[in-house]
Amino acid sequence: ETAEGGSTVVVTLSNIQAGQRYGLEIFQGDCGPDRPSLVTLNQVPSVPSDPNASWTDTTLTYSVLAEGNNFVYVDAPDGAVIACGEVGAGALSQ
Repeated sequence: ETAEGGSTVVVTLSNIQAGQRYGLEIFQGDCGPDRPSLVTLNQVPSVPSDPNASWTDTTLTYSVLAEGNNFVYVDAPDGAVIACGEVGAGALSQ
């Protein structure tokens, strides 16, 4: 949670190809099609000191992320979805 009321989201991926960029987006609900998007995150890599990480400051409140049933899609460089991970309350119920 940031002092301004938003949130900082950090995503770290493993087993990715060096030098490639991976898109990230948080959606409402559980992993699946046709869900409303909450926020598009900076691609991996976006952290100069860590080629496996993304750092994004958002206007979403911490409670929206932590208490909501949300998920992150990870997109391959060609745009195909390669991973989906539950975050917030949805992850706790798994």
